[in-house]
Amino acid sequence: MKRVFVVCSICLVALAACGQPMYRQHYSSPYMADFAQRLEKPESNTVFAYSHIVSIETERARIQPRFERTRSRCLQAVGCKLVSADIYLGADDEDNSTNATIVVELPHKQIDAFEHDILEPMSGESADSIKVISRSTQAQNVEQEQGDVEHRVRQLTDYRDRLTALSKRPDVRVDDLIKIESELSNVQSQLEQAAGQQRDVNDRVSKEQLTISLTSGEDAGNPFRPLAQVWHNSIELLLQSVANVLTFLIMFIPWIPVVALGFYLVSWAWRRIRRRTPLSTTSGP
Repeated sequence: MKRVFVVCSICLVALAACGQPMYRQHYSSPYMADFAQRLEKPESNTVFAYSHIVSIETERARIQPRFERTRSRCLQAVGCKLVSADIYLGADDEDNSTNATIVVELPHKQIDAFEHDILEPMSGESADSIKVISRSTQAQNVEQEQGDVEHRVRQLTDYRDRLTALSKRPDVRVDDLIKIESELSNVQSQLEQAAGQQRDVNDRVSKEQLTISLTSGEDAGNPFRPLAQVWHNSIELLLQSVANVLTFLIMFIPWIPVVALGFYLVSWAWRRIRRRTPLSTTSGP
């Protein structure tokens, strides 16, 4: 029975370790024709604002030229708005922390073509040296926000018009006129702020935001890259495995009394059965 108990415990530990995902790395082809990972736009009147993040890994020496080419294409493209462009160059050739980030806003129909252009190989560059390591799409429902902003703009516009009409009345006293002009100035300021919010929401609805992240990977075309990555993350994998075992042990502690009681009952029942089993006797002639 002790052997059975030990074997069961070992099996439980193994199952717990297998059940915990320790390391996940997703790769995708440099060319995604239809970008199947994108969220499908619903066939409804709900208003969504879409944002995309594409993380690309390439050779360190290619990051700055690709960054400059992507930025120039956005500045030259009709309808493309360059929101931000940041690049960090390593201090020396051994510094692999070179990275760049570009954020653009594009009309819906231009997103796929722009993403495809980003992944085009540059002069002297092979397609295998470009790796899309992750891609995500987020859809945010802005219907309520858009409706609230439009309602506030209408309210402030109506209030401003009524104040303007009141200030033009011939029987308005000087003191009242001063108060009206002060209130008009305040309302105009609020109206300009609300109009700015309305333009921002409308831009988010009419365009999609695309964030391109460029990181260095000197072995981007190396077939042994998965093994190198596992070795590079060996410490993290080891600590994750230890954490998985520790998690299982902590979760198993409350079950120790139950397992011990069950083991005791099984052992007690087994002894009783053996005691009640009659010994076989042989009868003589």
